[in-house]
Amino acid sequence: HVLITKYAVQDDFITQETSVTEAIFRLFLANGNVPLTAMEIAEKVGRSPQVILRMLSGRRVYRGVRAYLS
Repeated sequence: HVLITKYAVQDDFITQETSVTEAIFRLFLANGNVPLTAMEIAEKVGRSPQVILRMLSGRRVYRGVRAYLS
């Protein structure tokens, strides 16, 4: 609760220096865990949609971020 109400609203919660996986995790925290497209994630974290898709669709698990299998 504190992360979302206090820290997630700060301008420096997600920066260009934040790793991609950390930025995605923080974005979902700040966004109330609402689903987003790769394009929406890319716009909000300042990375390319291709990097986001590669990160989320690969077989490798990065800090708990893994591909969604339907």
